This record gives sequence, structure tokens and C-alpha cells, in this order.
Amino acid sequence: MFKIKKIEDVEFYISKNIKGMEEYATKRKEEINRRFKKVISFKKKDRDTILLDKRKDLELDKIDYLRTKFINDINNIIKNIPDLERIDNIYIELLKTYDIRKEDIKESLGRLKFIKNKIEEISENSIGKIKRTKNIKSIGFIFNKFLGRTTSLLKRNKKYFEKLDYFRKVANRLPVFLDLKTVAIAGVPNVGKSTLLKKITGSDVEIQNYPFTTKNLMFGYISQYDRRKIQLIDTPGLLERDKKNNIEERGNVIIKNKADLITFVFDLTESCGYQVKTQLKLLNRIKNITDKNIVIYLSKTDVYDDYCLERKEEIINNKLKKNYLIFEDYNKLKDYLLKLK
Repeated sequence: MFKIKKIEDVEFYISKNIKGMEEYATKRKEEINRRFKKVISFKKKDRDTILLDKRKDLELDKIDYLRTKFINDINNIIKNIPDLERIDNIYIELLKTYDIRKEDIKESLGRLKFIKNKIEEISENSIGKIKRTKNIKSIGFIFNKFLGRTTSLLKRNKKYFEKLDYFRKVANRLPVFLDLKTVAIAGVPNVGKSTLLKKITGSDVEIQNYPFTTKNLMFGYISQYDRRKIQLIDTPGLLERDKKNNIEERGNVIIKNKADLITFVFDLTESCGYQVKTQLKLLNRIKNITDKNIVIYLSKTDVYDDYCLERKEEIINNKLKKNYLIFEDYNKLKDYLLKLK
């Protein structure tokens, strides 16, 4: 979704623009010398004036070059950052799980605007002093002071460039959510969510390079009449605990902000490593954080033993049947999803 260009460290902009200025100044010096050769008078007073004017022209050109380049760099960064007021709230919520808040981005952009205005102010002040001076020695001093103040201003504010580049790195890797009915597949780790996704969608699975977990985030799509109709998202494995890590928080964001329906995957065999009672607690917590409809899918039914079958009857009759629609056949679940309004 986002394609934000790299934001360099301030030292990069300083080094690049000073080097460019030095190359520019060499060419300008030659042009200025050619221009002043047209002056015929060789009186000492005229020669001193010419030398003063030549030096002024050169230093003024150097200031104007650096001012233009630094301001252009900052403008390009500002224009490159998307308007966070106009993007879907799910991206704002996902950014928060990386400790990036809208207010921080606005502050950084505001600081860059301040830097830009300050460079303009320093430039105008230095230009005025050079134009007014009658002493050729003071011209170099004024330019060096301009350069020192400008580069110092950038270095003091390097953290704002770094914040914006961190935002860029994260934003560029956020998943692309299509404007489709969305089903979040939830459950504890290793419960069979990815397997269910692949069964339902067949080959229509996309893996997005998104830093949700050590594995990539998986999106699947159910098509009908040669067009995509349902978007399924395999969310990170969730755990029933009060304090969530960032990976789990991202799963919660998907469930709360994007899903139109949640398919909760249950593993009665407990081969996932989590007891049934833990899975039930997680189911209840998800129910408490969203008002979206939840359906149950029983995974790994092909390896049920007698104990699992007994537990299945107990769990379904006492815990699930009254409140949830339950599926064991993924094809029936797929048919149900395709009928979603």
C-alpha cells in the first residue's frame, strides 16, 4: 500500500549538498571571473571593488545553492509522507503496535517545516550581511557562520529524520487489505489456521512480506463467478493472557478493525500444545473484544481418538452449541462464507 522513499540521515544531506556546492562554486567562480573581465578600469580603487564584488557574488551563490538544496530535500520528505488523516484506521492501529503514533509523525513533520523556515531565515540574514559589508575578509566569516548554523540545526534535529524513516520502514511493509468481506482465522498457535486457509482457498493464497511473526502473514481469497469475493487472513497465534506482546496485538487489530467475521479454530486433540480450557478462555476473550459474529471450526478431526470424540460431545453440547455455529468440514465452511451478505 505504502511506497515511501528512503529518508536519509542528516549527515547524508549535509555531505551531499556541501559536495554539490563545492562543484557548483568552482563553475560559478569561472563564470564570475569572465563576467568581471569586461571591466576596463585598472585603478587600485576599482580593483579592490571588483575583488569585493566578485567574492560577494560567489558567496551569495553558494548560500543560495545550499538553501535551495536543503529546502528541496526537506520538501521532498514532507511530500513523501502520506496524510495519516486520510488512511484507513486499521493502519493507524497497526502502526501503534510498533510504537508509532499519528501524533509523533505530525510532530516530526512539523519540526521539518520549522527547520525549513529556519534555514530560510538564516540564509536571508547571511545574504543581507554579505551585501552590506565593505570588508572582503568578513565575507568568508559570514558564509562559514551560515554553514555552521545550518548544519548544526540539521544535526540537532536528526532524531526527527530517524523517526520518519522508521515510520517509512514499517509503513512500507504493512499488508494490503482489499475492500472485500474479510474473515479473520483465529486461535492459539499451531492449531491449524494456515492449513484451514489453504484448504478453503486452494491455490489462491498470497503471502505478504509483513513482520507479524517469524513467518509471513498469509492472505487467502475465495472466488465466485471468476471474481474475488471473500478475503481471509491467517492471524498470528493468540494466547489467553492479560499482557500481550506486539505480535498478538497485531492479531487483535485485525480482529477488531478489519474482520467482518471470525473463524475460531479449535484443536480438541491438544496436539497444538494448548489445553482445551485455554482455547475456550481465548475464545471468550475474543468474544469480549469484538461484536463480530464468530463461527467454530474443529481442526484435525481425522486424527480423533475415542477420548477426543467424548470430549467433542461434551464441549459442543455444554460450551459451544448454544452460542456458535460449528463446522468440521471445510467445504461446508467455505459454502457458508460465500453466502455472507
